[in-house]
Amino acid sequence: MRRFAILLAAGLLRAASVQAQMWMPLTGTGGEFDGAVVCEDHPWGESSCILLGCRAGQPIDLYVVSRTLTRSGLTDAMLTVDGRVISVAAFQRQEGHDDLFFAGATRQSIEAIAEPLRRGSRFALDFEGGAAGLTLQGSLRGSSRAIDHALSVCPMPLPAPVADPAGDALAQVQRDCAEIGGTVTPEQPMARPVDIDGVAPMDLAVDFGAVRCSSASSLYCGSGGCSQQIYLGVAGGGYRPIYGDTMYGFEVPSPGVLRVDVHGSACGRVGASGACRLTFRVDPDGVTLLSKE
Repeated sequence: MRRFAILLAAGLLRAASVQAQMWMPLTGTGGEFDGAVVCEDHPWGESSCILLGCRAGQPIDLYVVSRTLTRSGLTDAMLTVDGRVISVAAFQRQEGHDDLFFAGATRQSIEAIAEPLRRGSRFALDFEGGAAGLTLQGSLRGSSRAIDHALSVCPMPLPAPVADPAGDALAQVQRDCAEIGGTVTPEQPMARPVDIDGVAPMDLAVDFGAVRCSSASSLYCGSGGCSQQIYLGVAGGGYRPIYGDTMYGFEVPSPGVLRVDVHGSACGRVGASGACRLTFRVDPDGVTLLSKE
């Protein structure tokens, strides 16, 4: 770990002596990390680095490299950009590395911090605990290019599993229908088990068109079909969302391949020119478009 800290806090700053406090793209420093990094020198002669990036084969996360943080014992932090709070996190020490800490970021938290960090002027990461405190702060100069690099090379964290997609969907329909003075009548079950990826456990499709709102005949349906959401079953329990859209229907011609029929406008067609068929490869964290016809 000490070698990694030296590479970040010393080597990068020496290589960019006139660019101190500037975010830089990081490509495989020590063969370990990719992402966006900024380092600062402390008045007491130590350096700390903040890294938005990933280790090989791991999703993107927010890291701090700091011997000062190690000595302080602080873990709870608040991230602000130009004085506005954009995230809070409880950092954990990386196993086997004394001075490396990670936030355990979710997809939602990465999405929440990336754009403000790209577009802001200054950031501050405030660690607090009782009367103690430690602030790592600096400029966001160069952050747009560096964070673009991080997002391009690091996979996003997987979406958090949903325990009961059907129950959540029904609650959403009931809320939406109640807002326009109606009541909900299920015409058929909203959820049905499907096998999307050929891997246990079974997956799930939720059809919002399966329920009717008394004050809106087509609350979730229109000329392009009905709103549906598709989930992969998670081995540890729950379901992970991978795709959702308004569609006529879908099929799985082979495990890991999803074909969805949507409005012809998705293929540039107009009027009654027919549906557009989208073919996707299914991945654990979503889908990748293969073709549309």
